[in-house]
Amino acid sequence: MTINPNLLLAARASAPNDVIELPGTHFDIYGPHEEQMVSASVDWLHSKL
Repeated sequence: MTINPNLLLAARASAPNDVIELPGTHFDIYGPHEEQMVSASVDWLHSKL
């Protein structure tokens, strides 16, 4: 499944430290390490837009 980077960016902007839910997906951010990984992934995607 491909996730539109814009959806990730919108989710991050609206709920940067909360649970991010997209259709068909469910990201739980439990702590700083996982949050860093998600944040880095979103930053990488953003750099490709």
